[in-house]
Amino acid sequence: MSLPWKSRHIKPKVRGLRSRNSFLLLIFLPILHSCYVTKLAFQHNNQFNSRRLVSSILSDPNTDIKVRKKLLLFQEVMAYAAGRGLNTRRAYRYYIETGEDAVSYLVQAAYADRLESYTWWYPIVGTVPYKGFFDKAERDGLGEELKADGYDVYLSRAGAYSSLGWFEDPIYSVMLRRSTSGLAALIFHELTHRTLWIPGHVKFNENLASFMEDRLTVQYLEEKGKERSLDSYAIKKADKKLYREWLKRLRDALKQFYKNTDFSLDKKQATLGKAKLFERYTKELRPKFQRYDYVGNEPWNNARVLGTSLYSPDLDRFSRAYSCHKHLNAGAFLKVLGDTIKGYDDPFIALDSLCK
Repeated sequence: MSLPWKSRHIKPKVRGLRSRNSFLLLIFLPILHSCYVTKLAFQHNNQFNSRRLVSSILSDPNTDIKVRKKLLLFQEVMAYAAGRGLNTRRAYRYYIETGEDAVSYLVQAAYADRLESYTWWYPIVGTVPYKGFFDKAERDGLGEELKADGYDVYLSRAGAYSSLGWFEDPIYSVMLRRSTSGLAALIFHELTHRTLWIPGHVKFNENLASFMEDRLTVQYLEEKGKERSLDSYAIKKADKKLYREWLKRLRDALKQFYKNTDFSLDKKQATLGKAKLFERYTKELRPKFQRYDYVGNEPWNNARVLGTSLYSPDLDRFSRAYSCHKHLNAGAFLKVLGDTIKGYDDPFIALDSLCK
């Protein structure tokens, strides 16, 4: 994800707003016209005041052994990412213990009678289909407002966020609860955003980051000889494939349903038909996962379908483009892709053009 206002990152610095990043925050405040964005910035700054340098934590003999191991793993993955050309500059040098179960809390909304997201616009990142908060209650409050206005609403949590290179992204304690493969995937995903972000094209950005995360995680686990993690990740990939296929079928079924249904004629009957469709896909047509149940037991609606689709890319499409430049490392590939996109209105068309 990216900035909490965009969906996953943001970032200033130390006490009294005296650091370089905090100074940048003061420069940007005039253009961050939204009170929401300004509030997020100061909330983040308050969190950042409790930061500690990772190097000082590792040199502290009192550091918990589990925290030490995960931070060393974090550094190993960062070094691997830097070696593949991803932008790691001034990223993840600090650690913040929050005691929370998420880095930020997200709300997504969609129109109830069609697969179309409700969106927000913010500086730098452009139009986005989600809104992030550091405070869960604030997120829930907006969710209730959107529901009252008739939108489908999906509430979720973010395990990390990226400032797209504008600020220093910290390591939050909740990030260290992940497995080896999970932590590696998270880092590769966020660093992809930090390396290349196309304003106003969230679906492409998240699809791209999800693809790079998958590819680099497999490479990293193989090259580092982490066989157990690799085996576990292979099962996760297989389950994700089943899930992506299921999600695509569900989207197609919903599109057809909305095409043939007029909610203005009989809203009650149309809503009932929509509920039955979701019930059929989450029960009768539910995938037979090996280990990871990506469908879950929480209710599904248009907002959840669109929100989760952001992270379910057409891997074959991205793989074809990547294979045509397989001599390049990840960072160089992203540079070529970013340069190519400048000549297109649709980044997906630009992606396809890489093999022409």
